[in-house]
Amino acid sequence: MKIERVNIGENGAVLTAYIQKNAPEIKNADRRAAVLVLPGGGYEFVSNPENEPVALEYSAKGFQAFTLEYSLNTPFPVPLIEACMAVVYIRENAPKYFVDPNHVCAVGFSAGGHLVGMLATMTGDDAVTEESIWVNGSLPVSVNMPADKYNGYKLADVPTDPETLPTSYSSGGKSDNVIKVYYVKDDGQTKTVGYTVEYYKDGVHVDGEEDSQHNGIHRFFISKNARVRYEEKHVGIGEGTGQRIINPQTYIEMAEDSYMEMDTVQIKGVDSTKRDTKAVLQSNAKLVIKEKIMTHGVQHAETYFTVDLDGEDSSADLVSRSVARGESHQYFRSIINGNNRCAGHSECDAIIMDHGTVSAVPELTANDIDASLIHEAAIGKIAGEQLTKLMTLGLTSEEAESKIVEGFLK
Repeated sequence: MKIERVNIGENGAVLTAYIQKNAPEIKNADRRAAVLVLPGGGYEFVSNPENEPVALEYSAKGFQAFTLEYSLNTPFPVPLIEACMAVVYIRENAPKYFVDPNHVCAVGFSAGGHLVGMLATMTGDDAVTEESIWVNGSLPVSVNMPADKYNGYKLADVPTDPETLPTSYSSGGKSDNVIKVYYVKDDGQTKTVGYTVEYYKDGVHVDGEEDSQHNGIHRFFISKNARVRYEEKHVGIGEGTGQRIINPQTYIEMAEDSYMEMDTVQIKGVDSTKRDTKAVLQSNAKLVIKEKIMTHGVQHAETYFTVDLDGEDSSADLVSRSVARGESHQYFRSIINGNNRCAGHSECDAIIMDHGTVSAVPELTANDIDASLIHEAAIGKIAGEQLTKLMTLGLTSEEAESKIVEGFLK
């Protein structure tokens, strides 16, 4: 028997495989049924008697057995997403594990039984596939669900017109999570994924003072040679006085020779935001991130980029362009770890107006002699000669400033 452990997601979940070797003398031994064991523990600990001993019992009956130690003390639906990802992983690696991908079942105990019930009833009408898993609000669905039912799109069918991109809504007094997991495979085309968040705060609560928070959590698993462009736009609107809060998280795993371009825009109406983006790149993978932010009033925006360039000749280009007006503050933190022969570049260009402030804090770590890492930063006010030149063309000072800012953020 071969025992193998695989990390699932980024919250500490571990899938353990108990694989029986192929036995030519046994009919169909190269395509065995598989069972995924989900132990109990109240989502607070893992019950050991309901873990490996159960897998070994199923193995003795001829199954290829797997156990999932899902993450603990994490909010719903994180354990469910991890269970879905485990099923996806088993099916994608069916030949490696001598598994029949059409005969994968799950068994659970206590909290694990609850998880199996959700896995069986809350992942769409079709089986979980290797293509993608979407979670909208708090309800996970498979990508094969009708698009008009859950606003879910197959990755290849996502529209490119910004006006028709999927939209998630949050209203005053509400904090919601939208978790979406994309599995991107090579089909010779660049796929476009778009995501827009709008906050409606007026008329939801009588007093109009309740805060509204949206946590957009996105996971990208990009296979060899695949290409994807991800567009994200955050907008806050409404007349209420409560805080409009956005805390997006993006996690990216890029296989060999893959490419991803990520464009994010946040121009107005968001009072507080904390963006956290992490990426791991294998050989010849290339990641390009372009961020545009404008804050005003007393708004606060934080951006954290962490990129591990693990593969040979992998590269990353992180560029943030921002404008801080009023009393607003922006914080830009970029971390690039060059763990092989690679190229990494981060850049923060910012205009400060009124009493706005901007902090740029880079961290470059070269763990290989052939790692080439660069950071650039330029922060300052609008040059007086730029204003003067536009004002000689008949623009007022305010109009000239607006034109400069508009061009800077393009």
